[in-house]
Amino acid sequence: MIQYVHGPSGLREYKDILRDMREQKRKHEYRKQEIKDAIITWTFGILISLAGAAGMAVLFYFIGKQQGKW
Repeated sequence: MIQYVHGPSGLREYKDILRDMREQKRKHEYRKQEIKDAIITWTFGILISLAGAAGMAVLFYFIGKQQGKW
């Protein structure tokens, strides 16, 4: 139908537009997934760091308590 109304160049332009839209959607979805992965990675990294710091604090507390400093 497009070819009959707009000719061969119209059909080619229509297909190019569809191809560009698919490419943009693919890039957008890929970027969204990258952002989600980064958020998850940073969240787990921060949680593990906080857990490690809390573990060290508890360890130092019990060592100090055993030595009679607390």
